[in-house]
Amino acid sequence: MQYFKDRSEAGRLLAEKIKAKGEFYVNPAVIALNEGGALVGAELARALHATMYILETENIDIPGEGTAGIASSEGNFTYSSMYSAGQMEEMKSDYHQVIDQERLRAFQKLNRIIGRDGVIKKQLLKRHEIILVSDGLKDPLKLEIAVDYLKPIAARKIIIATPIATLPVVDHMHLAADELFCLGVIDNYMTTDHYYEENNLPTHEQAVEITQKIVLNW
Repeated sequence: MQYFKDRSEAGRLLAEKIKAKGEFYVNPAVIALNEGGALVGAELARALHATMYILETENIDIPGEGTAGIASSEGNFTYSSMYSAGQMEEMKSDYHQVIDQERLRAFQKLNRIIGRDGVIKKQLLKRHEIILVSDGLKDPLKLEIAVDYLKPIAARKIIIATPIATLPVVDHMHLAADELFCLGVIDNYMTTDHYYEENNLPTHEQAVEITQKIVLNW
């Protein structure tokens, strides 16, 4: 079982693993998938001299049915791959209006939280090695929305880095990325906080501040 003192330690261990493989990235850019991922990603960005951003997302839940998918601050929406094609079509048919309403609510909420300074400028990511970073991945939802978000961008390479993940997520990572780095594969995944001794997570505003100041801390 993989445990860490805090997310910064996990980030440093990931950076060491990447460097030990002898990877050299020309234009690396770290994108954190959540606030905890910003703490992990900050260590990677410092070690690799990378720029850094945060992609805010929100689960779209249907009462009694669970999570239908996930929306990003850019307005992208991705259905959960945990459903079969038949289940997904049934959900689209039965809950189309609910999903549309929740997507709009999520889009407005995320942009209200993020504000002007939290928006990722896609043109700055072209021809970069983009490293998607989380502090732990129990399911592939956040990866799916991030990969969907990156489709229009001419990235040199997509890399996924996370301290811990479940086996289904690791399988998904193999399909979604050019490279992946994971320190521990968890069979019976609990909450992400369970694998860290310290769980002092930044607010969104603090996470954005981390991304904005990262270049100054190389």
